[in-house]
Amino acid sequence: MPYLLLFAAGVTLAQCCLAPPSWMAALACAVLLGCGPWRRHGVWLLALIVGFAWSAWRIEQRLASAWPAQWEGRPVMVTLRVVGLPRQDAMATRLDAVLEHVELSPPLANWPARVGVSDYQRGDWPAGSRWRAQLTLRRWRATSNPHTFAAEAWLMEQGRLASGSVRPGAQRLADSQHPQAWLDRWRAAAVARVTRAAGEHTYSGVLTALITGEQGYIPPEHWRLFAQTGLTHLVSVSGVHLTLLAGLVASVTIWLWRRQTRWRAPPRLAGAVAGLLAASAYGLLAGWSLPTQRSVYMLWALALALCGRYPLGVGRAWALALCAVLTLDPFAALSLGFWLSFFAVGLMIWVGAGRVGALPWWRQWGRAQWAASLAMAVPLLASFGELPWLSPLSNLYAIPLIGSVLTPAALLASALPTDLGVAWVAQALDWAMWPLEHLADAPMWAQAAPTTLAIVLASLGVAVLSLPAGVAGRALGLALCLPLFCPPERAPPTGQAQITVLDVGQGLAVVVRTAQRTLVYDTGARVGASDMGARVIAPFLAGEGVARLDGLVVSHSDMDHAGGAASLWGRFAPGWLLAGEPERLSKERPPAAPQPCRAGQHWQWDGVRFDVLYPIHGGASDNHASCVLRVWAQGQALLLTGDAELADEDAMLAHWQPDALAADVLVVGHHGSRTSSGQAFLQAVRPRDAVISAGYRNRYHHPHPAVWTRLADAGARRWRTDRDGALRLTLGAAADIQPEGFRTARPHWWQSGWP
Repeated sequence: MPYLLLFAAGVTLAQCCLAPPSWMAALACAVLLGCGPWRRHGVWLLALIVGFAWSAWRIEQRLASAWPAQWEGRPVMVTLRVVGLPRQDAMATRLDAVLEHVELSPPLANWPARVGVSDYQRGDWPAGSRWRAQLTLRRWRATSNPHTFAAEAWLMEQGRLASGSVRPGAQRLADSQHPQAWLDRWRAAAVARVTRAAGEHTYSGVLTALITGEQGYIPPEHWRLFAQTGLTHLVSVSGVHLTLLAGLVASVTIWLWRRQTRWRAPPRLAGAVAGLLAASAYGLLAGWSLPTQRSVYMLWALALALCGRYPLGVGRAWALALCAVLTLDPFAALSLGFWLSFFAVGLMIWVGAGRVGALPWWRQWGRAQWAASLAMAVPLLASFGELPWLSPLSNLYAIPLIGSVLTPAALLASALPTDLGVAWVAQALDWAMWPLEHLADAPMWAQAAPTTLAIVLASLGVAVLSLPAGVAGRALGLALCLPLFCPPERAPPTGQAQITVLDVGQGLAVVVRTAQRTLVYDTGARVGASDMGARVIAPFLAGEGVARLDGLVVSHSDMDHAGGAASLWGRFAPGWLLAGEPERLSKERPPAAPQPCRAGQHWQWDGVRFDVLYPIHGGASDNHASCVLRVWAQGQALLLTGDAELADEDAMLAHWQPDALAADVLVVGHHGSRTSSGQAFLQAVRPRDAVISAGYRNRYHHPHPAVWTRLADAGARRWRTDRDGALRLTLGAAADIQPEGFRTARPHWWQSGWP
């Protein structure tokens, strides 16, 4: 078993490298170890290096298939096949596609295995259909911020290394006969049937996800309910679902097999085959996504190991399954969901099957549920900073009822020729969710993000706590878990101000922290139902340990500055709201009436002074109403200008003395538009650092080259969120302010544009 674990560790280590690892160097080391005089003692290290080399080679192959940088943003004619189920929102039809042919001269040797496509004409793209279309693609790219979802790693894991839009005039070709296309058409028909039979029921979207794995029909309020009860995993077809289904089918098969005399195969083997076939069929119906594939592979490896001629035992079978999955898909190591489901299933097997002596079934089930809740607690708290207090109770109720009863019933009902069975299951699901709606009102444990060391120690602690009762040292497990609940203090000392300019794409969001208080200036953009307040700012604040905002400033009401405001005041209940356009912001129904932003307003928090410099008079609108805020700490200052334009800068120059505008750090107005950052204004501010918040390859081409040049002529170091990620700096801590970009300071090989 140590060799298997070392191989898996080598695969994972390569995925965790900062720079793209070299498989040739690793393979050379493996050959030397295998041929040298030390080979007898280097077998363990050899397993590690072979795993590393295999993973590194796969990384090299995937990076070679990235969309060429020189063809970003340029229209290209392609032949594509729609994979998965297209989704429609208020703005576009979204779909994934496989590129069968790319019409370029000279031809490309490689292209991405999968691309994301948006059709802003909201056309119909049936599952499994083929098209000749003109796409405008760009390389995989996402915002880069602390404590937020690593979207670029997820895109790399999925192999979706390009995304873009389709131009009007796509020509439909003959439908694909690829097995995946048949599967997708089958799933689309299943979704249509569930929608027809159960569309009027409250949780019809959840039922669709349980049957087909398609989660796009679940509304946001139901996602919040599952998050607040610790049941998000329940609506994602994963290792836990497939294991429960396989175990149920295997148990029923064994019970029936022992009561027949025609076939003489061992009941255990018959049960394993039936369970695996059921899990594989369910995985196909759920879309055969990468997480589903990994879970099915894991079950096959476990079954082969446990039912083979020479049983390996639970521990060795688990290690074999881990190696099998990582061999087939090394990029699984990038997925939190993989580790979450794998260790949950592993602990359930360890607790339930790896014990000496028989236990009553109800005690075995209780121990398995305890193991599942325990296994999920550490990654959930490490990733999201929240843990529902009643999660074990919710899982104890929901997993057997929904996972082991309603899900198999839904699958059986969907196979029947009548829709009546689906409607009955939908009604039963509505009834089953009623207790969970009440459990969702319970408070949640929330804290700052723990350190990596605390996560490792807690993972070991969970393993120790899973030992059988009576084993010496179980109390050590609790001690190992304690650092997870004691995160480091991240607030600055009194007299200092910690500034974070978040990477929110084409928009602006700045977090200002003092010793005891937190202010957010602007809230990023909102596009359709998604906004940067919920996607970026809220996870960042939660990771920093901020439970409540003391103040929220919305410079003006343009959607790229005010789009996430509602998400923030709904979760963090700011003490007050200050806005450049309070009348327009009031239409969003804030919890308290926003106060108008006016020059001369000021306040002091923990030795840090805040001064409003603009607007000087009321009545302005749009960019001219931008609230300009200066933050001062121990002789160092930051100037936030919103979207103030040249005329507004001239008004500030006429109203204020030059020293009132001086700042060490300038967050450049209007994302670097040529209508802002005039030469006279820059001479008055005299910034040493200039930060531009702009989106990658944005349609406005911000920052404008003239502004970029003016900033350099003013002697400022220039920073860009689209290049550097979120920028963090501290006022009052040192004579020389040193901004740090989250993307550039922590590069990883899976980032677009590395290094």
